[in-house]
Amino acid sequence: MSKLTDAIRAKHPGAYDQVDDATLEKAVLAKYPQYQSLVEPEPAPQPVDEHSVGGFLGNVASSGGQFLKDTVTGLPALAKGLAGFLDPRPQARAERGGKVMATLKAIPQAAKQRYGGLSEIGETLYHDPVGVAADVSTLAGVGGMATAARAPKLAATLKRVERATNPTQAITRPAAALADKGSDVLIGGTVRPPAAVREDFGGTKGVAQAIKRERVYSEASANRKQQKVSGQTSALLDAQEKAGVPGIDTNAATNALLSKPTQKATLRARLGEPDQSDALLDRAINIEARNPQQIPLTQAQALKREAQELAYESGADNLSVKKSGELALAQALKEGIEQRVPQVGPLNQQSQRLIGAERAFAAAEDRPRSLTNTLAAMSGGGMGAATGDPVTGILLAALIKGMDSPRAGAMAGIGLNEFGRGMNANSMRRAALAARLMGQDQE
Repeated sequence: MSKLTDAIRAKHPGAYDQVDDATLEKAVLAKYPQYQSLVEPEPAPQPVDEHSVGGFLGNVASSGGQFLKDTVTGLPALAKGLAGFLDPRPQARAERGGKVMATLKAIPQAAKQRYGGLSEIGETLYHDPVGVAADVSTLAGVGGMATAARAPKLAATLKRVERATNPTQAITRPAAALADKGSDVLIGGTVRPPAAVREDFGGTKGVAQAIKRERVYSEASANRKQQKVSGQTSALLDAQEKAGVPGIDTNAATNALLSKPTQKATLRARLGEPDQSDALLDRAINIEARNPQQIPLTQAQALKREAQELAYESGADNLSVKKSGELALAQALKEGIEQRVPQVGPLNQQSQRLIGAERAFAAAEDRPRSLTNTLAAMSGGGMGAATGDPVTGILLAALIKGMDSPRAGAMAGIGLNEFGRGMNANSMRRAALAARLMGQDQE
């Protein structure tokens, strides 16, 4: 009922009882259009917010964009806040502390608006899914730090929740993976391990991964670290040996020599190659004659290393049957040692990585460089002459030389990998969440 029909019925009671409001209103306005202002327009239908999978997926994108915006906006404020806490002036520290406290005090009210009831939770989850994940990660991180001392199991669970729900993983994980692959290419392209090294140590990628993991950049640095690990291994085995831990069964080594290597020698003999199975049998007899019953732990470790050296030399000389025998011996001794002293396993693995890196660097540092020296000189000089800028020529020459420098490639690759790992560190993801809170406070 509009004001117009109300006025007509009040002025003429009972006269228009048989006429409905819409008809009466239409008839009056047709004759007296000046009363149009007394007619209230019908309210426009409100759009219905229908939740759908498509709508949710769209909200993921917009929510992620808002998360990034808040994070980027808050980074300067976060950096300024951290610097403020380190400011030697008490007033500056107090001001910065007041701003941080204001941000923290605003969190409960914002949380109430977003999660105050089932309806609010559902709407927030639908419209801001990335923000919800960030809120969960922030809360879990704070809870994990608060319960670390009193409830370590709960703290560990909360830490896992924090890592799993932090939205920055969508950026940091691919960045870390890209840095890892890029560093492999950079190290592999400059070190360029020879075939014998690639075969024994997991290919070019395996060598590059070992160089990054051990953070070595030359033959000398790999050798120094290898000697340190070797000393630790020897000290551990010596202590175990003195404590009465038995040595390695000699039969285990000879049986390994007479299994796959002998089968390989027999197959090659059938193909017309000289039969080396008798030589392997003689080798096994000599081992048992010189090492009756058991080989003490420290001696077994020394023999294992020497067998590995002989295997590498055999591979470089293309003596495949001999290499197979040396590898079988080394593996049998290694397994026997680690069975007696399991703690030596990680040290052996580290030693293996360092040996591979050392051999790769040794080959790289020994390769001729006359071609790259000439190319660097000619290209640098030509570029300098063409541009009239000697600095540009020098930089080009340095770049060409750097591409042939295993040390430069290793250092650059290690740096790139560490940068990627740092980007993906939990502390960096926490910093992003803190920056997001500061960014929301800036809006």
